Amino acid sequence: MEILVAEQNGTGPFNRAKLFNAAIREVKKAPKGDRLSGSKCFAFHDVDKLPINLDVPYSCATGPQQLVWSFQSDNETVETYSSFLGGVTMFSMDQLERINGASNSFVGWGGEDDDLWRRVKMAGLEVVEADKNKGHFYEGNYWHSRELNPNRLALLKRENQESIMRNDGLRQVNYTLISRVNYKTFVWLLLAV
Repeated sequence: MEILVAEQNGTGPFNRAKLFNAAIREVKKAPKGDRLSGSKCFAFHDVDKLPINLDVPYSCATGPQQLVWSFQSDNETVETYSSFLGGVTMFSMDQLERINGASNSFVGWGGEDDDLWRRVKMAGLEVVEADKNKGHFYEGNYWHSRELNPNRLALLKRENQESIMRNDGLRQVNYTLISRVNYKTFVWLLLAV
């Protein structure tokens, strides 16, 4: 298993979904013999989420697999809601292609996880829920500034969601690979999205 770290270049608003889509596109176009070539299972993993247990199932399942049951910070524990699909989620390449990845429209914080859950449901896939005994993650920097996306609710309420899923995602992401470094333990990508 390879670890691929995708970092967004610049100071513009963060776009988690575009970053994931761009990283998957880089994997898909990796030539034979490249250490990323042939990768078929992916963890969409926020860098500030660390597993508390050693037996978190970092593997693909019959459907997208939500690994987080709860987030713990220095002073509180917060359980996720039933339609939560974020933080740390496993996808196979086939699942990502069926849902066309994540929507590129969500910038800032909020909404992209809910949209991802809806895409999975529209594609007829079943989410494999987190194991409540294993899915505990420490959330570093819990109180960090979260620049809310002011359009997140409007984006979630858009009509023609199936058309949007087909036309806004993995296949349509625009990005530029700025840099790639092959470290011994992981591959690092710097991407302009």
